[in-house]
Amino acid sequence: MTNGILKLLFSVLATTILTQILIFIALAPNIVDQSSFGISGAREDKAIKEIIIPFGASYHQLQENNYLPSPAVIQNGSIVTWINQDILDHTVTADDGSFDIQIIHPNSSGASIINAVGNITYHCKIHPWMKAILQSEATN
Repeated sequence: MTNGILKLLFSVLATTILTQILIFIALAPNIVDQSSFGISGAREDKAIKEIIIPFGASYHQLQENNYLPSPAVIQNGSIVTWINQDILDHTVTADDGSFDIQIIHPNSSGASIINAVGNITYHCKIHPWMKAILQSEATN
C-alpha cells in the first residue's frame, strides 16, 4: 500500500510541476511590434521605454514592485510600453489623468506617449495597491 501512495504522490507532484512550467512558457513575454499601436515612425527620435507588470503582481498587495522598473526614468515625449506578464488584466492610469491605458490583458501590452515633465505617479484601477512612478525629464 505504501508503494501505491508514493506512486500517487509522485504523479500529482509531476503533474503540478509540468502545469507550472506550461503556465510559465505560455506567459513568457512576446516582443510587441510598436507599429501595432500606430505610433511607429512618427516618434522615432524619442526613446521607447518598456515597463513590465510582473507575474504575480496582482497577488502581492504589500509588494512594492508591481511595475518594473519603478521609478522608470524617461524623457518627455517618450513612448512608454507596459507589458503584462501577469495572469490577470491590469490598467495603467496616471494619478493626474495625463494618460490612461484601460485594459492590458495577460501576455499583451499597451503604450502611451508621455508629454509631461516631472514625477508622474500611476496605478492599476483594478488593483489599486499596484502603484509606480515615471520620472519624466525634459528633452534638450
